[in-house]
Amino acid sequence: MAETRAAELPWTYRPVTLDAGVRAALNRTPDKLALREMDRTLTYRALVSRINRVSSAAMGDLNLRSGDRAAILAGNCLEYIEIMCGLSGVGIAVATPSPRLTAAEVKLICDDCGARVLFVERALEDMVRAISFGTVKRIIVIGGDYEDWLAKGRDTTPDIPVDEWQPFSIPYTSGTTGTPKGVTLPHRARTLIFYAMAVEYGCYSPDDRALAVAPLCHGAGFAFAMAPIYFGGYCEIIRRFEPDHILDSLNSAAASNIFLVPTHFHAIFALEKSILARYRHDALRTIISNAAPLAQATDEMANALATLRAAQQRRDRHRRDAEASLPGELVAPGVRRIRWAEPFEREGGQALIGQGFAVASAIRPCREPVEQREGKERDDQHADDQPDDREQPARPRAGPDIDADTGSEQIGGRDEARPFGDRADVGARSRATAATALPSRRCSSGNRPRAPCR
Repeated sequence: MAETRAAELPWTYRPVTLDAGVRAALNRTPDKLALREMDRTLTYRALVSRINRVSSAAMGDLNLRSGDRAAILAGNCLEYIEIMCGLSGVGIAVATPSPRLTAAEVKLICDDCGARVLFVERALEDMVRAISFGTVKRIIVIGGDYEDWLAKGRDTTPDIPVDEWQPFSIPYTSGTTGTPKGVTLPHRARTLIFYAMAVEYGCYSPDDRALAVAPLCHGAGFAFAMAPIYFGGYCEIIRRFEPDHILDSLNSAAASNIFLVPTHFHAIFALEKSILARYRHDALRTIISNAAPLAQATDEMANALATLRAAQQRRDRHRRDAEASLPGELVAPGVRRIRWAEPFEREGGQALIGQGFAVASAIRPCREPVEQREGKERDDQHADDQPDDREQPARPRAGPDIDADTGSEQIGGRDEARPFGDRADVGARSRATAATALPSRRCSSGNRPRAPCR
């Protein structure tokens, strides 16, 4: 099948594989810092060198070939990235069981996928060596004999053709309704997701810096850690989640984006306000939430964090002072309406800009019923449509209103059509919407601002 597909492809075809982006970043900025885990770091030159050695040692010392399977049982660490890239780069798909699984579950997964080698962290070595595997012939311990094994490989780019439709990873389901089942993920699917993420969230350029908190053994956790370095950026891998440590790392890493699940949000916002107020995340532009819907209060807090920054960018773009902004509700495309807390209204918003999670924790959720709010908005709109011969007072120069459907901005009483695709605005707007998992809903409306659809 692979030979037939290759014959149909043009000679200019180049497969998109997991390691291709990292190798491209090496050609651009070989000495740039790519990964950090605590006090350990890797430049792109060092990272690609280790990826090459993983590929070479797998083919040489382990006698693996394209189409074979391997497995890794470890927590978040630098080695996770290089093993995944090195093995998949020569056609070896890697199963990624959670390090929290029991010995019986690890055996089931390794035997089911046919893994011939198992990479395991030192803390789990004793449990793994007591397992009688059916397919695993070699166990390599990260933090043990891994570095000696890596030294057997050569730092040369492998000359092994890999089809982008070949699987690079085999994550397993949780087994809630039966035994866990493997899901083969091809290179093409994952790399195209990276491009979609870069367009949607606007935070995966070579200049962006990410904080990887979620477990790398999970699909989303690995994707949000791999995407930054696929595009030549920087990623700091967090070994374990501790709320105050996350806030400190956001500052020290000058992270521009972070991926969290609802449990992470709840733990962070549960910290004392004095702790939240201690940190200022001036570089943070995008917060991405996944896995489950956020609770209403948490959702509004997360939205506030993104909307505050979008509001600041719009004020800067139109050169308006913060004091000119009207208090009350501010609407950004795709972001639910939020009513600011009293300190924000009194200070015109400027005092709270940049205080990160402390700002979000100060937001007072809008308790006015949705039907009542939209009824008022319809009445206001109807009144605006009525002709009035009286002289109208000048409208305050407030920040622009955003039409949630068309993306047009109404500035100083006139509409300026600025579609979401406008390159000047798409970055700020995508970042303003990235923190929310709200469904996208459309209304048929013109450029006139209307109440957002529910």
